[in-house]
Amino acid sequence: MKKTILLSLILLLSISCKKEIYAQQKTTNFKNDLETKYLNGKVKECNLFIAFFTDSDKSQTENPVTILKEKFTEKGFFERIEYYDYYGEVSKTIENFYNDNDYLLKSISVDENSSQKTVELNEYDTINKTENKKIIINNKFNYKLFSTFGKFNKIEKQIRFGKEDTTVINYNYKFNSNNNVIRKVEFHNNSRIISEYKYDKKENIIESIYENDTLKIKTIGIYKGRQLRELQLYTISDNLNEYIVSVTKYDKYYNPTYYKSYQKSKLLSETKFKYEFDKQDNWIKKTAYSKKNSPIYIESREIRYWE
Repeated sequence: MKKTILLSLILLLSISCKKEIYAQQKTTNFKNDLETKYLNGKVKECNLFIAFFTDSDKSQTENPVTILKEKFTEKGFFERIEYYDYYGEVSKTIENFYNDNDYLLKSISVDENSSQKTVELNEYDTINKTENKKIIINNKFNYKLFSTFGKFNKIEKQIRFGKEDTTVINYNYKFNSNNNVIRKVEFHNNSRIISEYKYDKKENIIESIYENDTLKIKTIGIYKGRQLRELQLYTISDNLNEYIVSVTKYDKYYNPTYYKSYQKSKLLSETKFKYEFDKQDNWIKKTAYSKKNSPIYIESREIRYWE
């Protein structure tokens, strides 16, 4: 049970770290899904495994367990994703289908734990800048999303048509002289979500604040040139006191090398990461160490290329 919880935390940390990097480093849309994974070259498949070091002997690991398999199209978009649980069993699959312009037309998601099958059907109108998304769950219509896009292809309005109700979300943006978003507001009924961004002279996001009705989060980005090297995450209380939550440091390939987490601004844990790379500079081995430099686990990746 303890390792199952730890594996879930590792996956959550990996996802949250990546999302933070995306928000901080990239001020425009990614070209494809490979870029969102910071994978170099024309990757065809990327399979991720994890092996924990044994409690009795820190020089030995248990047998590796598959936790993720990803397949990409030749143009770098997700074709199929398989998620696995700690026991190596498939927990969820996602399969995507695209048109000739690489727009996602259909996505099929199957959750093995809940036996839920979700089908997403998309229609695009590039002239009028609209998108229709239909969601079908277990072969029954669930809801439909109609979205309109405006300046710089930013979403302006989204209407959700459910079985019994209709929800409208409006988006408002403020841009700086370089056409970067400095403020985004989402309006929904009587609530709103505010995102604000500050940039340096190289257009790196050096500070961002996310705020909704119950939560306010601040991130600080530290860069070397255009490369994000450190990310600090804070929560902000109602009386505007700031409490540090985590600090993550990255190498030049945007891989986390050092992670510190805090609880009420008191240090909770420290984790260091060391990597081995293939010829494309994609990591194929990642070892996690505790504050006392004791190995915790090894993640390994099998990467296959189109070329």
